[in-house]
Amino acid sequence: MNEKYLSLLLPKERDFYKRVLTLLLFFFAVTTYSQTTVNLTTTGNGTWTVPCGIQSITVKAWGAGGGGGGSNVNASGGSGGGSGAYTENTFSVAPNQVINYTIGAGGTAGNSNGGTGGTGGSTTILGMIAGGGSGGAGNSGAVGNGGNASGGTVNTNGNPGFAGGATGGNGGNAPNGGAGGIGGSNSTGGNGNTPGAGAGGGERANGGAGNRAGVQEPEDRYRSHILILTVFHHTYTVFP
Repeated sequence: MNEKYLSLLLPKERDFYKRVLTLLLFFFAVTTYSQTTVNLTTTGNGTWTVPCGIQSITVKAWGAGGGGGGSNVNASGGSGGGSGAYTENTFSVAPNQVINYTIGAGGTAGNSNGGTGGTGGSTTILGMIAGGGSGGAGNSGAVGNGGNASGGTVNTNGNPGFAGGATGGNGGNAPNGGAGGIGGSNSTGGNGNTPGAGAGGGERANGGAGNRAGVQEPEDRYRSHILILTVFHHTYTVFP
């Protein structure tokens, strides 16, 4: 509506239309974004449902570490398990979409007869795989290898464990995933200590305490798990 047309209207009508035009000029929509984090830690299979308002998610997944090997020979501690892998990617999603996932459990400890540690479980979600580390062998045998990562835009493989010696070998360092278990210890001196079982792999922490009893560390900085970072979109109208 131009000024020439407005001039033909009565004063009250002109004032009304000018106010309407002014309101339309200041009418606009605002979109806000907020982020929340979902931390999935229970090992095994599960599902997660996308909440309303969520259009994209960033998913980070950690695999579990392998268990440390056991020992029953003096000066030949079990070798450490490998650490779990890490993978990350961003996905477009729809509200109420159901997403399946699996969180790997830490590898079991090698027994006190020189047993090999168990392989850590893989963590999988939306085509991404954060592989678990393999277990370390007993009595200073082969170390456990780190898990392999695939399917993400970021894929970081795990690290191998360390060889056992007079004491159990350390688990593999965790770049992001669950670290491997420390190998069991069998002391060199005299009669030696009680032959040791390896510590379980790092579904919990840096592999376990690696002591003769095979007790795991309570720390869980590198616990196998899945983090889902959600972005919430909300559009609303603003009036002057």
